[in-house]
Amino acid sequence: MKRNDPEDNPRIPLDIEEEIKTAFELFDSDGSGMIDPLLMLQTFEKLGLHKTKPSIYACIQSMCTKGKNDDKLNYDKFMEYTYAYYSDRYTREGLKNIFQLFDEDNIGVITRESFRKFAATIDIFLNREDLDEVFRKASTDNKVISYEDFEFFMKKTDGK
Repeated sequence: MKRNDPEDNPRIPLDIEEEIKTAFELFDSDGSGMIDPLLMLQTFEKLGLHKTKPSIYACIQSMCTKGKNDDKLNYDKFMEYTYAYYSDRYTREGLKNIFQLFDEDNIGVITRESFRKFAATIDIFLNREDLDEVFRKASTDNKVISYEDFEFFMKKTDGK
């Protein structure tokens, strides 16, 4: 894929970009240069990779939303969607939009219950330990996630 000026592209961590390229190549098993993002998503779920590679899983999931999926994607289109996903993740406006998805009551913080409910809407079901882990990593008080906590957490590579 030809890139323009680096300032035109969102910041994607190099390790994530390499993993995404590798994933594309693995799913292009027939060498046609086309992949099915829905098949990738289903495979990630079957292998449990949605838990170990949540950022990549969420990126692929974003390609499967209604109106975006052309059934099959070539590498350039795949990377275009990837850059769009990471652009939202790394811009202040994009982060605010994502935060609002979790803060459904518009109270300025993400509670454990609102986090769990939103995750369930995108078919991610968290047990108590998973939820505790998210709040341990993302919350400064381990009770709620403020926007500042959320922004800091999201800008860290893959939430580590």
